[in-house]
Amino acid sequence: MNAVLSAEVPIIAGFNGFEKEIGNKEEFMHRLLQIQVGIKRAKINSRYSAEGKGRKRKNQALGKLLEKEKDYLNTKIHTYTKLLVDYAIENRCGTINLINFIDKERNRKKVPLLLKSWSYCGIRQKLDYKARLNGIDISVIDVES
Repeated sequence: MNAVLSAEVPIIAGFNGFEKEIGNKEEFMHRLLQIQVGIKRAKINSRYSAEGKGRKRKNQALGKLLEKEKDYLNTKIHTYTKLLVDYAIENRCGTINLINFIDKERNRKKVPLLLKSWSYCGIRQKLDYKARLNGIDISVIDVES
């Protein structure tokens, strides 16, 4: 089974000529952009917060939103890796080949926002953990694109 991270669909899993798209860009980006707009708004509005209580208190709303963004990304990565491992179990796959596009990692600035927000290392860790629990091997294939 092959798994690819892409800009249009978070994860594309392929097995025996069939492809399954895990997640979709609109659903993922809608909530992420809402949180990022809230962060921008909190930065602007922190200028008008009450003074004299300290910088930590003044930036409290911003801190909560930054934590919310981190939690959202972590939850999505957990969900998508769980769906990928479940798909592998459903098809009785012993190995998941995670295809890593080296050029995309090098040129993070040119990559669409969807892939910028992904933590490749976080995906790898969660996928390794879940696959190990279910007896599935993970192999990474580096591809120049």
